[in-house]
Amino acid sequence: MNFIILKEYYNKYEAQMDIVLLKNNKINALLISDDLGGLRPHLALSTGIKIQVSENDYAMACKIIDKENL
Repeated sequence: MNFIILKEYYNKYEAQMDIVLLKNNKINALLISDDLGGLRPHLALSTGIKIQVSENDYAMACKIIDKENL
């Protein structure tokens, strides 16, 4: 199964809220962040925080995220 980037964030809490939203809609999502497991949150500012979903779920995930972030 291939995963692709759904959205990029600079705030981990916003990303986590969208992950919960996706999981509540039965879409598995991965949070990708290079912040040393939260020990160095400033590192995420340069690399960003990403949510990835499977290619099969991408279209539905886009609709869910777009609908909630209006």
